[in-house]
Amino acid sequence: MEVSTGLIPELSTSASSCAVPRTSPQRLSQSASPDPSRPDPRTVLYLAYGSNMAAATFLGMRGIRPLSQVTVSVPDLRLTFGLRGVPYWEPCFANVDFRGLPEKDYGQASGEWDGRLMGVVYEVTLSDFGVIMRTEGAGASYREITVPCFPIKSGSGPQDDVRPFQARTLHAPQQANDKGVSKHAGAQPSSRYLKLLRDGAREHGLPGSYQSYLRSLQPYTITHWRQRLGRFLLLLIWSPMLLVFIKLTGFLVDDTGKLPAGLATLLSMWLNLMWLSYEFIFKPIFGDGERTEAANDDDMEASYRRELHHRRPQSRRRMFRVPPLLRFYHKMPASLLGGHTRKHKVTIVGSGNWGSTIAKIVAENTRTHNDIFEEAVQMWVFEENVLIPPDSKHYQASFPEQPQKLTSVINSFHENVKYLPGITLPPNLVANPSIVEAVRDSTILIFNLPHQFIGNVCDQIRGHILPFARGISCIKGVNVSDDAVSLFSEWIGDGLNIYVGALSGANIANEIAAEKWSETTIAYDPPPMDSRAPSPRSGSPLPGPGIVLTEAPANHHRDARGRTSKTKLTPLPAQYPPLDHECFRLLFHRPYFHVQMVSDVAGVSLGGALKNIVALAAGFVDGRGWGDNAKAAIMRIGLMEMVKFGKEFFGETVQSSTFTETSAGVADLITSCSGGRNFRCARKAVDKGISVDEVEKQDLNGQKLQGTTTAYEVNSFLLRRGLEKEYPLFTAVNDILRGKKQVDDIPQLVAVVDED
Repeated sequence: MEVSTGLIPELSTSASSCAVPRTSPQRLSQSASPDPSRPDPRTVLYLAYGSNMAAATFLGMRGIRPLSQVTVSVPDLRLTFGLRGVPYWEPCFANVDFRGLPEKDYGQASGEWDGRLMGVVYEVTLSDFGVIMRTEGAGASYREITVPCFPIKSGSGPQDDVRPFQARTLHAPQQANDKGVSKHAGAQPSSRYLKLLRDGAREHGLPGSYQSYLRSLQPYTITHWRQRLGRFLLLLIWSPMLLVFIKLTGFLVDDTGKLPAGLATLLSMWLNLMWLSYEFIFKPIFGDGERTEAANDDDMEASYRRELHHRRPQSRRRMFRVPPLLRFYHKMPASLLGGHTRKHKVTIVGSGNWGSTIAKIVAENTRTHNDIFEEAVQMWVFEENVLIPPDSKHYQASFPEQPQKLTSVINSFHENVKYLPGITLPPNLVANPSIVEAVRDSTILIFNLPHQFIGNVCDQIRGHILPFARGISCIKGVNVSDDAVSLFSEWIGDGLNIYVGALSGANIANEIAAEKWSETTIAYDPPPMDSRAPSPRSGSPLPGPGIVLTEAPANHHRDARGRTSKTKLTPLPAQYPPLDHECFRLLFHRPYFHVQMVSDVAGVSLGGALKNIVALAAGFVDGRGWGDNAKAAIMRIGLMEMVKFGKEFFGETVQSSTFTETSAGVADLITSCSGGRNFRCARKAVDKGISVDEVEKQDLNGQKLQGTTTAYEVNSFLLRRGLEKEYPLFTAVNDILRGKKQVDDIPQLVAVVDED
């Protein structure tokens, strides 16, 4: 749970948690006796619900090895963070409070969590229990209580259908104001302390719903330099006396781990004085030391700049001016100010040809920019057995027919021998067969898998990701039905309650993996609650003065059509570097892979889908032998229809420049119309006088061309709205595929474009 004197943070010493046996039913039955104060004179059943759940604290710092353990639910209690710590440093620690039991018995059959306390009961010796009491404040903060606990069956949620037993735990009585409300009920734990709780819950396999609750808690974060100054001064003034109390505790505690009453009272008075100084001196001057402040000094200067912009020139003299010291701090790098104490962890979801290529790029950049990103990159791999081909440098003649796990091969040889052979992957890229473990604690999720698997993947990781995670979808295209056009990035975002951008461009995976120069486009429109320095809202040219961008409510953002999204986002904590355009450029840009950042997610996604229809048309005219002029005309008309489609169905959020200036637009179109699979199959169909469907069956081994599917879906979508004549090239491709028109009819079918 907590720390010596209730204030000192646990050391982050890693302690290996060896297998501890489950507490026997006989021992639990002894503890269920009517006299819980002495269930067994030799051992104590101690309920840990805070940082003592973590092996790093209980085994590592305290040096206590339990005799046995059992995970439990405690319906009588709920978890709080009402125990005072040190403002600006460790504002609070875990505590418990008694709760009214729900009328309905949740969590028995369904495994749902209903708000009750979860934890682990350790069986420890009497001397070890004395160590717990001594290191948990020696009786000055916590009081020992006895509560009924229900063992949790393996792999299930709370269960009340088993016999409860009694366990001892620690409870700090709440200090209430005259209205009966705790004075410290709103404090946020530090990120260090919160991580210990999450680690402990994971180590002991507490129910997933409870772990999700712990992951949803937001830590206290210092957001500006005044708070850092306040922390320095407060510790300078009050820490000497704290060290004195720690020394006295070691000498004066009795065998039960408790301080003499007089010294415990003195320690309590010291805590009260420190918090009084915080309430009346430090907090008014230096800011909040218990809860993260939404505003920071950058916001102050931004507000000042907005005020300056809207006032008339003659009134500027009378305006408030930002103090020089504030401007100085504003311009200092965040790393020098200590503003970002956490690094972004990155996970790649998918490990095919393109997924492994993106993983290579990202892992190279996390090593280069290890001040922003954790170096280790997780890559989820759908586990399968593979045979290393004889032409591979990793082939061993002595084991020619022995299949191996793909993850083992990738981690051993740093090569995806099946999907990206011959390309060396960075050593900091870790293949992981468990998607839940791969995404755990990651702030950036990069999705790179076939779109038909999106729903299943989201179902698996929902509740296991950080609530403030953000994503990038590398899945090309969009989903088109008769009712709507939807983006794969928004499929993922809606499924996980996170914001997801999109990556697309003229990107052939094998060429990029071989480090042949290319470029890509990443569309990411930073949610307002994340943006400490917001990125541009548009593509290459900024929106004109007539464009009005509607602000979304707090914790909401605008979707790809500019409407307020139904997804409620959790803000990115301020201790992480902001996830803006610059951050994603650093994550993806390489000397051989140039990145252009835009905010037009819809335009980038549409470009990756609609260009396949145009590529079919280019293949038709090339197969007919009409030359480069005809193919250029097809690309020009196709590009116009792509822009028109985006503008018509996604409004002002789509920028024409996304199609005409980026790799996701015109560059990808040129590549697809020069040698892409849709182009090649359409050309072959005309050469041989057969249908594109027949070419698919002959050459694609059961796969379908993206262009044919998209052409059918887009035509059905337009037909339902009576707009097929407004898109003559898209309509012509559909009619040719269905045998209604001939390739020779194309010039006449698209001539309406020039008549307009």
